[in-house]
Amino acid sequence: MTMDEFRLLLEKRETENSIENTLRHFGYPEDIKTTLYRQWDKSEYLKKLSFLPEYIDFALQGKPFKLVFDYDPDYPNTLIQIFQK
Repeated sequence: MTMDEFRLLLEKRETENSIENTLRHFGYPEDIKTTLYRQWDKSEYLKKLSFLPEYIDFALQGKPFKLVFDYDPDYPNTLIQIFQK
C-alpha cells in the first residue's frame, strides 16, 4: 500500500465515523443543541463512561441536566449527549 492509498483510507474512515454520521445514525439532526456530545468507539465506551461522574461534578456543578446515551451493537460508535435544562 502506498502512502497516498493509506491517506485515502484514513480520510474515508474519518468521513464514515464523523460525528455528523453518528448523529444521523441515531436519528438526530446534525445541528442538535446540546451542552456536550461525544462519539466513542464502542470498544471504549464503558471505560470512558467511568469518567462521567467527574465531568458532571466539574462542568455542571449541580445544575439540572438530561443525559442521553445511544448504543447500537451493529454500529462502530456510541453517542453521549448532555442537555442542560
